[in-house]
Amino acid sequence: MGGLARGRVPTPRKARKDAGRPRAGCVGTSECHGGDPGRWEATAGASRSVSTESEVGLPLTKLALARLGFVLRARLGGRLPVYKGSLLRSVLGAALKRISCPFPGRQCDECTLAARCVFWQVFRTPMPDGLGFGGDFAPHPFVISPGDFGKVTYEAGERMAFRLTLVGRGIELLPYFVAAFQVAGERGLGSERTPFEVEVVGALEGTGKWVQVWPEQEGDGVPELTWRDVPWPEGESAVLHFVTPVRLQEKGRLVTRLDFPLLTETLARRVQALGRAHCVGGEGDSRESERRTVAGRAGAVGGAGSSAVAVGHGGEGSEDDWIGEMRELAGKVGARPLRGTSVSRKHYSSRQRHEFELRGALGALRLGEGWQSLAPLLAVGQLIHVGKSTSYGYGWYRLEAGAP
Repeated sequence: MGGLARGRVPTPRKARKDAGRPRAGCVGTSECHGGDPGRWEATAGASRSVSTESEVGLPLTKLALARLGFVLRARLGGRLPVYKGSLLRSVLGAALKRISCPFPGRQCDECTLAARCVFWQVFRTPMPDGLGFGGDFAPHPFVISPGDFGKVTYEAGERMAFRLTLVGRGIELLPYFVAAFQVAGERGLGSERTPFEVEVVGALEGTGKWVQVWPEQEGDGVPELTWRDVPWPEGESAVLHFVTPVRLQEKGRLVTRLDFPLLTETLARRVQALGRAHCVGGEGDSRESERRTVAGRAGAVGGAGSSAVAVGHGGEGSEDDWIGEMRELAGKVGARPLRGTSVSRKHYSSRQRHEFELRGALGALRLGEGWQSLAPLLAVGQLIHVGKSTSYGYGWYRLEAGAP
């Protein structure tokens, strides 16, 4: 972290016999993650029916991802919301702006330094031309997967954990994300302002091993994942189970049912937008020589200038064709809801200073014969979520074998 945040917030204490400090690989276990339902991560890199790049399609091969596990420790006792996705998103935005903005009283749109501002790069990335994704800004280069579902009361010394996916150039900004959660923890989380400290941050390797990346670095950098590193179950059927509500839209209207072709198209468009906005080239655009380190770089958002690898569906002009093909394939899969319900949750915006309501759908879909043609896309979707409000943790699902 260098001097970025250590002077402003408490640094993690050294291990003590009575402190119960997490092991380096603890971030990948339910012990430290409050029973994280993303169980597939323990088997990343497992064998599967490997698709070729030509079958996967260029938009998916562009994605470079980092899957992080954060463990925060309560310094005093207090209460947090039942659902922590909106809390984490809210404090992240406020703290990131606090540590990166040189002109707090100035509107972002009026700032001459906006193009080099970390907050702007994360929350105000311009939408690339030619994308029918809607809105002026691209999807954020991060996704929060909240943990500790249902837990409200925390005693001093108890841990609260969650996972964070960073996309493309956002990986270089990991030091800022760590610093932001440090600052947020010092100021206190929830309505009671319960103080927390960032105790350990780990990253998932393609082999399925969790390695520590903060406060001490294991290895030579933050592991990056591609579609090849994310396993999917074998078999003629699978279950897509939503851990958090999904918010799908069609023609500007919220869809409260689990519609598999719409879900697949929405996910494919998200992959396209994330790749175009935040990733450099495709999977062949290797950045091994510049693997990210948390301790040594606060990093400006940059990247190698290699051109995209022309695989599968050719250049970017045929990405829309790929999206259409994904929806067409989804329509041929015998998908049926196993259960489903419409849910509504209230969230508080610290920036807008008022509560708002988010509606979505919870449930599961059973996928029948032919789902394997969509396996790489659906597998990656577990990391990047699908639908609206993904930065609040919405749209997180598991892909599992067979019927539940």
